[in-house]
Amino acid sequence: CIKPRRSAECDCKICSVVHHNLPIFNKSRQVWRKHAAQTGVCACGTCSEPAVKEAWLGMTKSLRALEATLLPCGKVVYPQISSAEGPPFAMHHRACTRGDCGHAKPLAFRPLCPGRADGNDTPCGWARAFPKQCPIEYSENERMRWHAWEPRLRGTSKDGVPFNSDELVPRDGARAQFMREFRADVETYLPHIWEVRLMRHAVRLFEERKDQVTATRHSDYASQVPIVRASTATCASKESINNCVSVIGFKPRNVEVPLRRQAHAAAEGEPSTRTARRQTVLIAFGMFANTYKPDARSFNVQAADLDSILKTGESIHGEWFYMGKRLPGGKLRAELPAAITDYEGP
Repeated sequence: CIKPRRSAECDCKICSVVHHNLPIFNKSRQVWRKHAAQTGVCACGTCSEPAVKEAWLGMTKSLRALEATLLPCGKVVYPQISSAEGPPFAMHHRACTRGDCGHAKPLAFRPLCPGRADGNDTPCGWARAFPKQCPIEYSENERMRWHAWEPRLRGTSKDGVPFNSDELVPRDGARAQFMREFRADVETYLPHIWEVRLMRHAVRLFEERKDQVTATRHSDYASQVPIVRASTATCASKESINNCVSVIGFKPRNVEVPLRRQAHAAAEGEPSTRTARRQTVLIAFGMFANTYKPDARSFNVQAADLDSILKTGESIHGEWFYMGKRLPGGKLRAELPAAITDYEGP
């Protein structure tokens, strides 16, 4: 089931634009500065301060470097919500990601963030870390190429109204235009990725701490599944079906798993296993004709079916199959082909 990554679908617009443009910016600015060194010296003053220059030029090497440079206050450790299987959970303060951590404010009004180790009271954020605009990178005359989300025409409705969908497409413009757009994208990205990480950790923590009688279900609609036929006519569209994927976890338990370590590093008398939290996981694919547009009703119908199957072993509305056999229940039941039988058993 592991396949090379191709053109992405359903990507987060906030994250993807930063992920695509950061390496482009990092590679381009090296060429710009090499050329600028041959023609003249930057006059903005940023490069005259070695520490600021190092931070400015190094922040585009990776996403981690970008966050470390723009969020110099550091992370706050939260032991009360840390996972038992990993290191202590740490995050930047939310105000830092918004560039409003308030180190320039009186002490009583500052949020609970650790503060910069160098004693500098400059708040986090692009505008406060780098208030000057480098003329090399903010040039209105020099051109560059990057990626941006733009609407693309997909067709027209029966009433003749055009409809669009966004795509990440190449854009050509002045360096200054890119810098303004990229800075705005980064300032949107930092608080967004803070929320994403917190939500992901909350889900992980809930899964780790839930009891024996609690089951969790995470569902979302995936891309439509095409039906491959022997032949397709010229200009014809392939038939496809909707697909709602649900991941269900239940019966959590503690198990002993072997430690991952090199053989020569294992010392005599050290434990060879550790206790890990595991659970039973089922993955359900809810498929139905694409003539019905997925909505809250179709989502809730599938959720009710899955809940009923977990509790009673029978569905309420549709047909569901497990290990190649049809489960009992369901109002909509068709005649089975000879190769498929009904499920019999607990």
